[in-house]
Amino acid sequence: MNYVRNTWYVAGWAQDFAIEKPVGMTLLGEPIVIWRGADNVLTALEDRCVHRLAPLSLGRCEGAKLRCMYHGLLYERTGAVCEIPGQEQIPPHARARSYPVREKHSWVWVWMGEAAACDEALIPPAAGCDDPNYGDRTPLLVDIRGLRLRRSATWFFGSGAAKANSPRKSLRRASVRTAPVPR
Repeated sequence: MNYVRNTWYVAGWAQDFAIEKPVGMTLLGEPIVIWRGADNVLTALEDRCVHRLAPLSLGRCEGAKLRCMYHGLLYERTGAVCEIPGQEQIPPHARARSYPVREKHSWVWVWMGEAAACDEALIPPAAGCDDPNYGDRTPLLVDIRGLRLRRSATWFFGSGAAKANSPRKSLRRASVRTAPVPR
């Protein structure tokens, strides 16, 4: 399947990524592992050990690094293998793909495209848990490539709403309106 690559994708809520607990997931059909090091910095790598393709998400954090528990390879934040038990020399091509990752608006965002094209300014504005207006009941405004989508959920209930067991029985109208963004 074809996906848009050079954009940010939400991997999850920021509070779901505990310190030194790797989390495995699939984004755009690719397995990735995200973890916070002991210094609380997020890192995202391909969730495959370069040796036997074991999931790195089943590994162990050691400070800012991640150890694969299958044969013990230790990975830097860049994806490079920095230690192989019982081996002095480390091949320069022994590395997992790394992904740019940012925490913004209470979410963890992963750039799935080319790292050179990564731009944090492209993370769309959103109200997360760290926003003082989070939970406010004002209409939702989202800018998406020249369109402003305005959601106004106006619910009308009839006189039978109080008697009904389900609020769906009394639903009469909900509206969604779109308007072009003023330039």
